[in-house]
Amino acid sequence: MRRNSLTGLVLLTLAACGGSTSEATGPVVGDDAGGTKDSGATRDGAAPGHDGGGGGTTCGAAGSPTACTPKTIGTVTAMAGITSIADDDKNVYVADEGGQIQAIAVETGASTVLGNLGTVNADLSLAVGAANVYFSSTNTVGFVPKTGGAFQTLVSTTSASGIAAAGTTVFFAEPYMAGVTGGPSGEILSLPAAGGTPTVLASKVQIDFGLTTDGTNVYWVAGGGDIDAVPVGGGAVKTLATKQYGATTLAADGVNLYWTSDDAQTGTCGVCPPPPPPTATDSSVYKVPVTGGTPTVLATGYAINTLAVDGTDVYWFDSYKDTLSAVSVTGGAPIVLADGVNTEGNLLADTAYLYWISTDSKLTRLAKTPGGG
Repeated sequence: MRRNSLTGLVLLTLAACGGSTSEATGPVVGDDAGGTKDSGATRDGAAPGHDGGGGGTTCGAAGSPTACTPKTIGTVTAMAGITSIADDDKNVYVADEGGQIQAIAVETGASTVLGNLGTVNADLSLAVGAANVYFSSTNTVGFVPKTGGAFQTLVSTTSASGIAAAGTTVFFAEPYMAGVTGGPSGEILSLPAAGGTPTVLASKVQIDFGLTTDGTNVYWVAGGGDIDAVPVGGGAVKTLATKQYGATTLAADGVNLYWTSDDAQTGTCGVCPPPPPPTATDSSVYKVPVTGGTPTVLATGYAINTLAVDGTDVYWFDSYKDTLSAVSVTGGAPIVLADGVNTEGNLLADTAYLYWISTDSKLTRLAKTPGGG
């Protein structure tokens, strides 16, 4: 169902004879440049391919003189299939299907295993706090110190799915509650990062994908493609957009909520004809104000997967074309920043860089300005 909401990671599922995936397209960013790692910068409205200041990219289109180049900075240790990635100003944190969480230093590329949950296929999802890396799994919400050590349990749950963090609070979802029959049976909960009793923010809600937060609201994809929100302190659930079929990969910047939607069928089938190839408009990147309104299409693509936002631009991979793209959060013409890229379905954006894990287990980054190291 999920990937970490802060990174916008996506789990692609296929039906028996080809299935639908959800993702977005947009202009792509360039090789490493200096700068601090932060988010929420503003854009000056510069032309596509030359975004102004802040968190945006100044890299030109792939193959142009101003294009930036992805750079490998580290290798994931003993990867068993990535389930989530998250970052801070020092490390990219990676969770895998073996229950392991590791940290890769963004400056040296050194990899350190912080610990292992000891559960295979636990569907770990990550969120980063000041001193700890928080996780949700199929039966636990907990944390591991950034320095490594024993995994600490905050809540033993029946089916925790998705996790997000803001300030000193952790948010998670319970898609199913034992004993509840008829209708939606999920919960959105908050929990002090230091531990304590969870608070139910929303109950009897359907949760198909999510979870993400901007510190004001918690957002998720509900049944029927509705995209819902609830205040971080609790209150009425509000539907921001309806009938967004195929929607996944949420990201929020405090002004807008962004997501991807994909109608393309991908994959192969041993007992039925393969699905037709996707078209250039099968996938879309959307935004809607966090207060609700009419969704706006920012970009389209073949098979967009993995969405990231830095407050200035929206970034995504198109797995059919193997491209990384970007578009301004205010709209405009998307540009392809890099060709021939691949990913395990993950992307992070901060002020200076984009990060992702490639299919050959390499941590790769792309600076947002030309000439970076």
